[in-house]
Amino acid sequence: MTSPDFGLSRLDRARLVLISETNRILRGDISPDMRVRFLEALDKMTRDPPGAGTREWITHGIIGSIEPACDRTEALIAEATKAGRESQLDIYADTFPTFVALNPSLIAWRDRPELHRR
Repeated sequence: MTSPDFGLSRLDRARLVLISETNRILRGDISPDMRVRFLEALDKMTRDPPGAGTREWITHGIIGSIEPACDRTEALIAEATKAGRESQLDIYADTFPTFVALNPSLIAWRDRPELHRR
């Protein structure tokens, strides 16, 4: 049986949900300036030097493999947003199994070694 945390830290679970949400936003009709900002935010997740933090395992390949949030996921995100930013991230982490059920790509990258940092 898989642990409800999937072997990921609370912050990493929240980050994966944020990646899915960002991928959805990027598929929408947004200004070029906003598109660049979102792409830069995703890129920043890949640039922690080894040993600097929990994000060092996130690669461009992992980000690209995560499907955009679906409508049901977006509804959950909208509800979590009402709680404020810090609580929102806690909700993402605490309800991560629900997000995975809606978007299995949040953890599917674990079975694709070619996406992992070498």
